[in-house]
Amino acid sequence: MMSKHERHIIIIGLILAILFLHFLNPVTNSNPSAPTANKGIIDLTNWNFYNDGLVSLNGNWEFYENELLEPSFFSRNELNNNYQHVPSIGNQQRRSSVINKDGFGTYRLKVMLNDEHNDQLFGLKINDIRMAHKLFINNHLIGQSGEPSNNLETQQIGNIPYVKYFPISQSSFDIVIQVSKYDYYDGGIIGDIEFGLQEDISKLQLVSYGTDLSIIFVLLLFCVYHMSIYFIKVKRDMYYLYNGLFFLCLLISYSCRSEKLFMLFFPSFSIDIAYKIQDISAYSAILLIFGFLHALDSTLLSRRAMRIVCSLLMIYPLIVLLFPYNIYTHIEMVILFFSGGCLIFIFFKLVWVFYKREYEVEKRELLLLSSIFIFLFFMYFGTINFFDIMVALTGEFVNWEAITKTRSQIIYFLGQYREISIVIFVAVMYILLALRYTHTFGKLEHLSAKLISMNKMKDEFLAKTSHELKTPLHGIINISSYLLEKKDRMSHNQRENLTLIHDTSIKLSNLVNDLIDVSRLKNGGLNLHISHVDIKVSTQIVFDVLAFEVRGKDIELVNKIHPSTLVEADENRLRQILYNLIQNAIKHTEQGEITVSSQLVEDTLYIYVEDTGIGIPIEKREEIFSYFEQHDQLMLDGNYQSMGLGLYISRQLVGKMNGVIWVDWSEVGKGSRFCFTLPIVQNLKLVEEISSIVPSAPTEQNEDLLEDRICTPNLNQTILIVDDERANIQVLQNILSIQQYKVMISYSARDALIKLKEHPYIDLVITDVMMPEMSGFELCRKIRESNSFIALPILLATVKDMPEDIALGFSVGANDYITKPFDSNTILARIQTLLTMKKSMEDAFRNELAFLQAQIKPHFLHNALSTIASHCYTNVDDAIRLLKMLNQYLRIIYHTTPRTMFIPFEQELKLIEAYVEIERVRFKWLNYTANIDEGLDGIYIPALCIQPFVENAIRHGVFNKKGEGNVSLTIINLQTFIRIIIEDDGVGLSEDLLKQFKSGELENSGIGMTNIKRRLASLNEAHIQVDSKLNCGTKITLELRKRTEADLDYTEQEVL
Repeated sequence: MMSKHERHIIIIGLILAILFLHFLNPVTNSNPSAPTANKGIIDLTNWNFYNDGLVSLNGNWEFYENELLEPSFFSRNELNNNYQHVPSIGNQQRRSSVINKDGFGTYRLKVMLNDEHNDQLFGLKINDIRMAHKLFINNHLIGQSGEPSNNLETQQIGNIPYVKYFPISQSSFDIVIQVSKYDYYDGGIIGDIEFGLQEDISKLQLVSYGTDLSIIFVLLLFCVYHMSIYFIKVKRDMYYLYNGLFFLCLLISYSCRSEKLFMLFFPSFSIDIAYKIQDISAYSAILLIFGFLHALDSTLLSRRAMRIVCSLLMIYPLIVLLFPYNIYTHIEMVILFFSGGCLIFIFFKLVWVFYKREYEVEKRELLLLSSIFIFLFFMYFGTINFFDIMVALTGEFVNWEAITKTRSQIIYFLGQYREISIVIFVAVMYILLALRYTHTFGKLEHLSAKLISMNKMKDEFLAKTSHELKTPLHGIINISSYLLEKKDRMSHNQRENLTLIHDTSIKLSNLVNDLIDVSRLKNGGLNLHISHVDIKVSTQIVFDVLAFEVRGKDIELVNKIHPSTLVEADENRLRQILYNLIQNAIKHTEQGEITVSSQLVEDTLYIYVEDTGIGIPIEKREEIFSYFEQHDQLMLDGNYQSMGLGLYISRQLVGKMNGVIWVDWSEVGKGSRFCFTLPIVQNLKLVEEISSIVPSAPTEQNEDLLEDRICTPNLNQTILIVDDERANIQVLQNILSIQQYKVMISYSARDALIKLKEHPYIDLVITDVMMPEMSGFELCRKIRESNSFIALPILLATVKDMPEDIALGFSVGANDYITKPFDSNTILARIQTLLTMKKSMEDAFRNELAFLQAQIKPHFLHNALSTIASHCYTNVDDAIRLLKMLNQYLRIIYHTTPRTMFIPFEQELKLIEAYVEIERVRFKWLNYTANIDEGLDGIYIPALCIQPFVENAIRHGVFNKKGEGNVSLTIINLQTFIRIIIEDDGVGLSEDLLKQFKSGELENSGIGMTNIKRRLASLNEAHIQVDSKLNCGTKITLELRKRTEADLDYTEQEVL
């Protein structure tokens, strides 16, 4: 509803506009209280033109029907008693009026002046005389429009306003006007004839021109304004178009009326064409006002009613266009009254709706609409002289002579406020549309605020739901992973279903993470930490993470980025962008290559991710970056699985890092190439940074610091920190100083490998993931080539704790991980856990050796010595040989320590040979064979990893068997592995016992069998397989990676 304040402002504004135009009007119109003509004479002797201004020569003029008389006629003949009112509206004697039928005639008026105005220059302003005339002052022709004639063929129509000036030297003068009309339904002197001093007439003409030009300019301005709004707005409201066209038609129509500026601007147009343009534009404006009303609210004017009204109103403009002027003007009155009736009907309907409140249109809009139609009525009927038409139609039935004075007042009112009506009409129309625009904008603001609130609620819901979903999803993933490890106990169908559950859970977990990122992006909660990132290393890490997705596909991942290419980006989010783009390429590529390359252009690095997949249509290249956009239609088999969040997130992240991302090239069926840009690290800046953190030679101060760290008392365990960021190293140093660990520092992965060679007693490595040239993942791989999980634990420091990255870290040999920013309690706890685990495994290995040594019981020594003693009497050489074997066996067993992780292969064979030889002398039915490939010299294997299995085969396999027993040892030299097979034909194991042994739950499984199995399982690239069948024997297969002395650190090289 409109407030009182708004209503007062509108009312005051309208009153001021009317008053302004009203006070302007005395300059432009004569005073209605001026004398009028009576019986062909107007007495102005008492009229002071200097003070009172202009006079409209209205009243009863002499009229001579069907005669075109010259001025000289009136000086020779008597005057008749036939008079015609000017402006002409007819009289009782309708048959003698030029208005009512085609014809011609002559008007005459005698003007009486006082002597004060002698020798003054006066002027006449002719406004509207239809349809051709000549103007005489006394006996002089001073003006004309067209060529009046006593027949239609010779008449030349013309009805253009003009001004004429003439001197007055007498106290009276005659005005004679010859008029002819054959084309229009009314004729004669239709408009006022203004008379006054030259100055006043000139002012009147200038103000009339100025008023018309101002109105035309205002109409043109509003036409352009509303048309612009229509074409600029995304949602194009038709009422703006209708209103713009309406103002255009009104502009054209008005320029053809009043001062008829159209004829002045385009004099080459004939008067017939000018009238056609005037009539077509006028009635087209009425059509458009109905269309505007329907577009504004269809409940005010239904589509059906609008079609009926417009169909009828369109007939007349078509007739005007097709037929000559003298034909279509005779049916104009019908269309005129029909359109006027429609306007009145609409007005009363608006009033009805205003009081009934039946529609959704606001009351203040209805009030403005009603005002529009009121002013439209005044403007419309003031322009077309509605009063005159009523006289023409009803003069036969109504005595209009009795209301002549009333008629003068009405014509004055309509003429005076016609321009005011137009201005106010335009103003009210503008206020209406502005109000509608404000109302619509207010609704949009309300809806936008509501939508923003709902969108915020949706984001909060998604964020909370995503966080709540993470826990059960991780539970599903972990449980399914655990069950998949027991896949040998499942059927093929069960494994497939479980794999599907596991894969689907991972995809849903990724989607949940994406939803969380989207929520952070939209709420501005995603903070970036810009640093210098090696793009090649980041790409290689992503390749490693996604390697499992290309298994089973004929796809090659190619990294063509130049080494040591540093960009300014957030390390975590850059990998996320690469992950999204490369994973998207993998999903839509069945075979071929996925290549990541780069190109440096000035200070910007262009990174390209190209695939040979399905491609993207041109029209979809921007849509795929939209929120939840996907192009499933590209895949007819429905294999497209992306929800579109990945690319949307990537675009947002690239933008936050001062870059752009787009589809650089794509062709359906051939592939795509995505490109994104990032700022490159400047060379000078890079050199300064490298020189600051990786000096060519350590300074004396750094050496002292490092020496102090290593030599501090009570420092028992050494930790190597590997990171290319000095700030991260300083943070870790401060944290580790709490527990007084020894700390060593490397600023690159290659330097770390050198330090591991030079300092074999390093107990733990903490390495960053993202480093130039070689990533932390690659460093883990290198370390694990020569160090086991137990011998040297590795703790990864990363800013990205996604499951894929964690899984990759564990797969390359990391023991645990920590995330940046560092938390001191978490780091210290995890370091302590890893070091404790290492110590526990060393203790377990020590206990295993002690257990092996404890197995040499006194009766074993007694039996061995007894056997040797008996041979002393029978075969001294055998006794000496057996004594040497026993000595060798005991020496190896008792001198093997927990730090002896690896021993030469031939040393393990000597131990086996000594033990087997002693047992074979005691038991003649024992058959032992050894088949060993050549080329194993210089190869190291884990200490005591074969002999216990051979001993177990003899003591628990063959000794419990009746008859002869066979034990064989086969060693096969492969390219990178050694395959060791221990096989016996003893009692074997049942299926239940075999399952218990494989799971590590079998008790009394032999001399340290379970410990040895666990120890081998902890080694990098060591595999064990046990096959056994009850009463058929047992077969144990070991596969150990070949190690040379160069592959081992100092700890592993310690031998007897």
